[in-house]
Formats: sequence, structure tokens, C-alpha cells
Amino acid sequence: MKFSVTPELALLLKTMSAQCPLPAKTVAEQLGKSPSYVSKLENGEVKSIQKDVLAHMLTILSGEEDFFEGVLPAAMKVLHSFLDPQRLVNQVWLLQFDIVERKVAVPSSMAEDINRNLTEVKTSLKDLVRLTNSNIDSELTAAFPANEVACIDYEGTPRFVVRVEVAENDVVRAFKSETPILSYSALHDLVFNMFRLLNYPDMVGKMPPEQAKTVLRCTSSYMDQFNIHSLTGFSHLLSSEEFITRQEPLSLTTPRIVGRISEELEELSQHDQIGTTRQLNTFFETLSWDSAFALKLMSIPFSDLGEMGFRAKRALLEEIQALVDKYDQLPESEKRREEY
Repeated sequence: MKFSVTPELALLLKTMSAQCPLPAKTVAEQLGKSPSYVSKLENGEVKSIQKDVLAHMLTILSGEEDFFEGVLPAAMKVLHSFLDPQRLVNQVWLLQFDIVERKVAVPSSMAEDINRNLTEVKTSLKDLVRLTNSNIDSELTAAFPANEVACIDYEGTPRFVVRVEVAENDVVRAFKSETPILSYSALHDLVFNMFRLLNYPDMVGKMPPEQAKTVLRCTSSYMDQFNIHSLTGFSHLLSSEEFITRQEPLSLTTPRIVGRISEELEELSQHDQIGTTRQLNTFFETLSWDSAFALKLMSIPFSDLGEMGFRAKRALLEEIQALVDKYDQLPESEKRREEY
């Protein structure tokens, strides 16, 4: 497998090389390449790179041993120092390593809950695997390579997609032992299709965008509940814009985090009061309701709900959504009241 060397990837390698204590000549020798090749790679003069060569170079530069536990997080830390998070989705090499190849473990509590939900909708784990491998919502056929990030043209816009294919035996083993067997994308799609069955049991064919968004929100929340995340912060890769949904950090906000944000802003204001004020003004202007109401919702401790069942959580969220919808219909003069 080859990856295009994006400007961001070239800059990443150049930055990591500058931070690496090894001389450039030693890096080239360990990589099995010439110093001129490494120099051209870091300057963006090389158009593509083999997957194993890139993985080896990142390992050398990071000084870490475990690729997925040490090397990749180290590279992500450097990327975040100069790259807009929204640009991460354009790094095919990163998506391949993080979402498709990085293995995650299935917690026993998660396996039990999934089996319980499948029993509720009278579906077996084998049927769930079959539904996942059909890639019905991405509409990707066998013409696409399995478990490989691919770029397709979607109405004139490039989209990065993955045709997930997972072995039933691997799923069964993963559900019986808490060992990293399944890829993030495989586990995510299994959960996605579980919620598809729970929410829309009679749905045939590809889901409409609104229903797909609902299932994605459920999936993202469910994965968060068991502390399973992608390093890139993207919860799914499918063929339309509606399916590329970034995880929402504020969905997990607790009063403690709100307090921490306040402390960070206070510290920033001491160094750049005008810049901090400008950012706060921008934040306020982007709110769809007044800040008091937003903070009330943000402070609800969803992460402390513990073992509350999915249906109870969904009912709670539906009540909150109804409240937000009702609030949106209020006249502007009524939105400043303390009671909603």
C-alpha cells in the first residue's frame, strides 16, 4: 500500500526529524534509504511512500517501540501543534493507521450489553456481522478493497471511504476476551449497525441522512461510554458529508471541565487580554441560544449516569431535545428568563 505524501505529512516528518536526537545520516541508514531521499521526503519532493517505509520512519523519529501505543500518538501530538484538526481527515495515511489498522479491545461489559441488545431485537451476532460486512449504508461494493481507506469522487468533492470487512470468528473471539483483536472501524461499524437495528428495525436499504445522523450520534455516545476513541477524533467514514461527523467534546462536558475552561481562559487573558476577549465574543456569537441556557445543558453530568440503560438515556435525551426545540420557538424576549 502506498500513501500520497501530503504537505502536512512532509512537514510532520521534517518537524519530527528536527526533534529527533539521531543524525540525519543515521536515520537514513536505519531506514535503508539514502540521505538525499530522506531530505526530499521531508521537503515534499517525494510524491508517494510505501506504508511500511512510513511506519518505519515514524518509529525511528519518535524513538518509541510500540507503533500504535507510542509512535502514532507521538506523531499525532506533533500534528496537533501545527495542523487544523479539520485537516486530519485529509491524511489518508493517518486514517489507515488509526481507524483501519489500530486494534481495540471489546470490554466485557460492552460485549454483554451488545448481546443483550441483539437479543432484544431478535438478532444474532452472526447476523450483525453479516449486516456490517454488507456495507449497506456506505453502498461500497466488492470492487473496493476491504479495510483500506480509499478516495472517491462524490458529486465533485473527494470523499475518503472504507469498506469494512470483519471475520465472524474474530468478532466472537473479541467478545469473549478483552484483547485487542478488532480494528476501530470494525467495532464502530458493528455498534453502528446495532443501533440501526434498535432504532429502525424495519429499515431496508441505505438510511436517509437524518436517520443516519441519529444512529451516528448514538454510536459515538456509546463508544465514548466505554472509552473507545479514534486518535483522529472522527467517528465514522462513509460516502457522504453527513457521515463524516467529528466527535463533540462538549457532549461530555461536566461542571469540572467548565471550571477548567474558565481557568484556562483566565490564564490566557493575563497574556493576551484582547485576543482572549475576541475569542470569547466569537464563541458567544456562534451560540444558537443564550449562554446561560447553553451552560445549563453543558453542565448535565451525562458521564456520571453509570449503568443507566440505553433506552433510559435515549428517553432523557429526547426530553432534552424537546426542551431545546421548545426553547427555540420562544420569542427573543422570553429567552432571557431564568426558567425554561
